[in-house]
Amino acid sequence: MTSLYRMIAVLLLALLAAPAAAYECQPLELREPAAAVDIRHDRGLLWRISKPGSATSYLYGTIHVSDPEITDLPEPVLAALADASHFVMEAELDGPAMLGFAQQMFYSDGRRLSEQLDDDLYTRAEDLLGRHGVPPLAAQSLKPWAAFMTLNMPPDNGLPLDLVLMEKAEQRGMSVRGLETMEEQLAVFADLDESAQLRLLVDTLCHYEDLQRDMAQMKTLYRQRDLAGLFRYHNKYNLQDRAVYKQLMQRLLWDRNRVMAQRIAAIIAEDDAFVAIGAMHLPGAEGVLTLLENAGFKVQMVY
Repeated sequence: MTSLYRMIAVLLLALLAAPAAAYECQPLELREPAAAVDIRHDRGLLWRISKPGSATSYLYGTIHVSDPEITDLPEPVLAALADASHFVMEAELDGPAMLGFAQQMFYSDGRRLSEQLDDDLYTRAEDLLGRHGVPPLAAQSLKPWAAFMTLNMPPDNGLPLDLVLMEKAEQRGMSVRGLETMEEQLAVFADLDESAQLRLLVDTLCHYEDLQRDMAQMKTLYRQRDLAGLFRYHNKYNLQDRAVYKQLMQRLLWDRNRVMAQRIAAIIAEDDAFVAIGAMHLPGAEGVLTLLENAGFKVQMVY
């Protein structure tokens, strides 16, 4: 179950895409350095959210990994969690929802992933998926978007940060709810045209080692609570200017930011809560923190 959740998260890596009929490796190059951009709410993972007439709540930016240096929660985060009555995460992970998500990851009509990639690429896909705990028989039936999501996360088996927080909330007797349904999270990728899914997967297969090294750097920036650094690092590659990538990021980040901010505002207008969402959803003019400010809430960095 925990490995499936890691695949849901919003991805803090370079999600590479290019519209192409032939699934061949595309060059991975750094973009030309852009002029410095003022990124609102550029530093800090834990934020106090308040509004006259409403109880104080907290918004915490997470990264969907199980690295002990990250899951060992700092005291300000533990204190904020202890101060809240309710815990809210990106999607509540109940058994039926997770089972439904798992079923959607695989073809049920006889198609095979191996039929959609050339032999060399599929052999590489099978090898890399094996490192992430996906056996060859399962890899055969995995849909391209599911293989892509799997390979864009670290190949570990620990409890990711979001579930560590949920576990602590449940131990405290807090109610747990999600901002999105599993179906909504699934649709971000599954509703993409299959040719786009395959392009994303091929780019990941071609540049897997680079992406894993990027994750290590992203974790360093996260531990430094550097939201602006995460944002800039995430946008460093030339392939990110291509149409499929832009479409994916619109669906993955900006569209979801608006939905999350609206639902957070409704929840915390009724009662206090500790809300945990991916850190990349927080900063910027279209980030959740700015959208909450626009809705009349005051946001203050705590940690």
